[in-house]
Amino acid sequence: MVGIGTKITLEEFLALPDGDVYYEFVDGEAVPKVSPKKFIPVYRELYVASAMIHLSVLIAVLTLL
Repeated sequence: MVGIGTKITLEEFLALPDGDVYYEFVDGEAVPKVSPKKFIPVYRELYVASAMIHLSVLIAVLTLL
């Protein structure tokens, strides 16, 4: 595991062991990559919540007519 903010050389980066976390080499640091799959449930929940709000507003407007 690489410490946050620890500067390493390219040779040290390439020698990092394979594991559950994948890293990018950015400005001399090994930065953990985040899988977009981890964010999909969050976006889906926000989409559903937004749709429910729009639907409730539509129902409120229709009841006023």
